[in-house]
Amino acid sequence: MATKSPKRQLRARNKAKAARVKKQQEIERNGRANTPLYDWVHVKEPLLSFFETLPAPAQDDDFSYLVPIVDYSVSRLIDQDGDPDDLIDDVTMLAATYINMKVYGSGGFTLEHQHELFVSMLVNPKFMDVLRMRLKHLQDLTLEQT
Repeated sequence: MATKSPKRQLRARNKAKAARVKKQQEIERNGRANTPLYDWVHVKEPLLSFFETLPAPAQDDDFSYLVPIVDYSVSRLIDQDGDPDDLIDDVTMLAATYINMKVYGSGGFTLEHQHELFVSMLVNPKFMDVLRMRLKHLQDLTLEQT
């Protein structure tokens, strides 16, 4: 019985290793494609109609679209008897959805894009200042009415 030459053995090992690596990459790729971050977000009614009424995001990002988003989120919170602690996250998520819709078109975008923008908005001091001012304004209006 003949034994394999060292070159042939090395080639067989390398080929087997390449096959294992390729299989592992395919498993990882398929696993990533099925994770929620890579799921597509499609904006639907009534948000689609609401977003069409908002001013376009400006190049200097003055967040003028934030005022109607806050008002919409507050009214939704009241209608659904939601938790006021979730208001900032809800407004930020709506703003991120609106911007992604404008950037990627109405065709949709991934949750990964949504999450990245959401986090970047939460750490953006200018965005948070505009949001806090609007929420303070709404709180002052509520206090004046009582």
